[in-house]
Amino acid sequence: MESEIVDYESFGAKGDGVTDDLPAICRAHDHANSHGLCVRTKPDATYHLGRRDLTARIATDTDWSTSRFTIDDSTQVENHRGSLFEIISLLEPETITLDRLSCDQRQTAVHPSHDSFVRVEDDSRRLFIRRGLNQNAGVPQSDCFVLRRDGSIEADIDWDYE
Repeated sequence: MESEIVDYESFGAKGDGVTDDLPAICRAHDHANSHGLCVRTKPDATYHLGRRDLTARIATDTDWSTSRFTIDDSTQVENHRGSLFEIISLLEPETITLDRLSCDQRQTAVHPSHDSFVRVEDDSRRLFIRRGLNQNAGVPQSDCFVLRRDGSIEADIDWDYE
């Protein structure tokens, strides 16, 4: 049903590549999230994401088709560390226990109640940047993947986890 599709223009976006469309994009996704509606952009639009410190929270199906996004990352940006988009889930978290994962593993015995985005972390194995100006104390080894209801893994597992 076409009336159940949210578009950015209904919330003030121009899609002309010049006007700052980020406030309208945020409003459109807030509305879609509140009502469980899908978002679809105009295929020929170019959305300009301006300098303001705003984040569009995406929790419903979004089809950007062939739309383009121009990101203003000039020196006048309010917060150069801010995220333009945040993908969130409206589903309740589900605890998933995996005893081990192997590099390139494609299947598990775990069958979640719904397809799930999984992030695994092993704090006993840390990854470091040892040289240069951005050297650090290391971060836990981690991987992200989609675990399907049938137990299949969609993505490459890069490391072994015990």
